[in-house]
Amino acid sequence: MAIKGIALVIEFEAWDASTAPATRKTGDVANISCVVSKDGGNFAAATNSPTEVTSGGVGTGVYKLSLTATEMEANDVVVLSTSATSDIICTTVQVVTETNTDGYGANTVTITVTKADATPIPTCTVNIRNSGDTLTVTSGETDANGQVVFYIDDGSYLAYLEKNAYSFTTPETLTVSGTTTDTYIGAAVAGTTYGVGPAASVTSIRHQFYETASAFVSDSEIKTYLWEGERDMNAFVECYLGTGTNTTTTGTQEYNISSFVTNCIGIRHISYDGTALKRIDLRDLDFLDEDGTTTDAQTGDPTSYYEWNDKVGLWPVPDASATVKIWGVFEPPEITSATTSYSVPRQFQTYLHDYALYRMYLKDQDDGRANMHNKLWNEHKQEAQRLWARKYKGNKLMTVKDSGAYPKTVMGMR
Repeated sequence: MAIKGIALVIEFEAWDASTAPATRKTGDVANISCVVSKDGGNFAAATNSPTEVTSGGVGTGVYKLSLTATEMEANDVVVLSTSATSDIICTTVQVVTETNTDGYGANTVTITVTKADATPIPTCTVNIRNSGDTLTVTSGETDANGQVVFYIDDGSYLAYLEKNAYSFTTPETLTVSGTTTDTYIGAAVAGTTYGVGPAASVTSIRHQFYETASAFVSDSEIKTYLWEGERDMNAFVECYLGTGTNTTTTGTQEYNISSFVTNCIGIRHISYDGTALKRIDLRDLDFLDEDGTTTDAQTGDPTSYYEWNDKVGLWPVPDASATVKIWGVFEPPEITSATTSYSVPRQFQTYLHDYALYRMYLKDQDDGRANMHNKLWNEHKQEAQRLWARKYKGNKLMTVKDSGAYPKTVMGMR
């Protein structure tokens, strides 16, 4: 398995096309040069020179090249080798890398995470990054004793620790030399919950993405992703609710929904002068009007309402000025700054992090992590839908027809 960002030795063959059939060309290493392309980019000369693989001290026509960690910093690596010798053709090597999350090195590394009083901190996520902070080497979660074990080669690394409602030094420095143990200290932060606002969310998301500064993804992009997540969550769960009012005009039957509120995307309940209205459709309206038209519509205090073409119609046509109030599902406003408040309920706000991370890893072309966070996002939406349905079970405001069945009460309930 080729690991992204980890040095790798690849092999290729050199063939002499002047013979029939072609034979491997031995002893040609001095004439062979190699170039490397990362993720479809331009080819550049390989850092190292190839060497020939021998068998019993005799050349085999098989050559090897050591790719550096920098050359392996890509999802797809292509190596082209050419010979200055006539009629010599070298095979092309393509390497598809994976992001390592299991550890692979020779040394046992035990990390313990505790509070200042040595109390273990369990279920703390520990991510080990390379010293350049460009690659996740391995990751894990502490057990009941606050410990997690990795297998890592000698070298210098960065350790990122994360647990909700705790603060840590970010990042910690980890030096591995043989069997290694290290202890990191965290502190509980009373009342802290990630995701209670975009500013806290951006910080948390950057820690999970291992980019504390806006080098690859800007803060503005993250806020846009969080807003997109809110809209997706709201379309699925219908959890951003609001109200709006308007005043009727004598003899006017229909009113633009935007005259009540500008961002309502679904009406769930309407009252006229404090009395709930029953929802009807256009067929009902035909029966209610004496001759099937609205030209001779009855007038009086409305008892019903209908929706058509982004308008609300009242029946009978109001014969006086009164307040009409709507309850509905609203479109979340755009998150334009760190001080913007979330629209979705507090208990769903940290769910938005996985949508933002899904979009960020898509941009990074890390399909594995993108798919993981997309899966988590869809699971979060399902969970939010279950929680929201349970919260409003029995509340007929959430069901239009049931709400309208009780015209004497504002909430549609007795």
